[in-house]
Amino acid sequence: MSLYNSQELHDVMTQIDQQLLRYFTACENEQHHLNVVEDAITGVLVPRVEELLAEDNMNGGEHSMSRKRNQGQMGLFYNGSAYVTNYQFARGILCDAYRKAGTMPFKDAKTVQAEGGRLLSMIEDLQDGGLNLSQFLKKYYREMYLVGKDKLVNGLGLALQRVAERGFKQDELVDVNAYQRGVALWVTADKKIMDSTLYMFIMYNQQALGLGRPRLENGALFIGSEVKRYDIVYDFVLCDPEHSPDRMNFSAKMELVHDVLQDGSRRVQGFTVNFTPEESAKLTAFLKRVYFPADLGVKPHRVPVTIGEEFRDNYYFEYGTPEQKNAVSDKWASTDAAYRHMRELARKNKDK
Repeated sequence: MSLYNSQELHDVMTQIDQQLLRYFTACENEQHHLNVVEDAITGVLVPRVEELLAEDNMNGGEHSMSRKRNQGQMGLFYNGSAYVTNYQFARGILCDAYRKAGTMPFKDAKTVQAEGGRLLSMIEDLQDGGLNLSQFLKKYYREMYLVGKDKLVNGLGLALQRVAERGFKQDELVDVNAYQRGVALWVTADKKIMDSTLYMFIMYNQQALGLGRPRLENGALFIGSEVKRYDIVYDFVLCDPEHSPDRMNFSAKMELVHDVLQDGSRRVQGFTVNFTPEESAKLTAFLKRVYFPADLGVKPHRVPVTIGEEFRDNYYFEYGTPEQKNAVSDKWASTDAAYRHMRELARKNKDK
């Protein structure tokens, strides 16, 4: 249900969009532009983007496009929210709108010469006979900048807190996958919380996420049609478990479920957002309180167990003391015949 049939094209358009914002920010900072870049945007980039979006439409994409004029310059307005324009077009009203949305000033923009030069190189490589989309991404890909991640992680934290308060019920905590460095929780999240949280996040990042324009009707989120359910995989991964059992990277894979068909398949839109340990510190601390054992340090194995026992066992087996590793091994052998058999074979081979 993305507007894009080609994920590669979506990623290419995100890189172009963010490079335009870097260039506009540099132009605003230095109060000048590069004529060669301005002409290339209007004369080469706009028609090339039209071609790429039209090709994607022929293969199942759903892109709207229209040319606009402003301040004597021509630009392309597409998908109801995004522009491909030069700085002379964007200066004023459009840049003001970007600032209001939080996408400008772009956080790591450099000089006009540097950003304009990179943009010009991208335009040249996109021309017919240049790089294909895959090659383009290998050369130019940067992690996309998303606005409002602080509010998103707060909403995700509140949704997880509701699941914890209700005792991690099976219909809400659908599945858990614990491994040595982390744990992934598949959660059916509170609809009311996620409706309001994702409405604002998608509104600010519609182009980067490749989604249609969101709207709220009676508190419910619509992106084309109503989102009926939110299936979210919360993935927490230790950064350096041998030295710091506290710092974790967090990512949220969000699936916006519009329909569940009779055969059990789902009609969904989805995207993943990655957070640094600093961005997700409060959520990680909350999860450790309600899910993990009291601490993650390498200390003696003890009871009572919590819902985080599987993670703790994996963690101790990988990073614990010999005593902890043996305790976990004995526990697994007592409940898993296949593991018990493998351990016995390993011991016999070692004794030979």
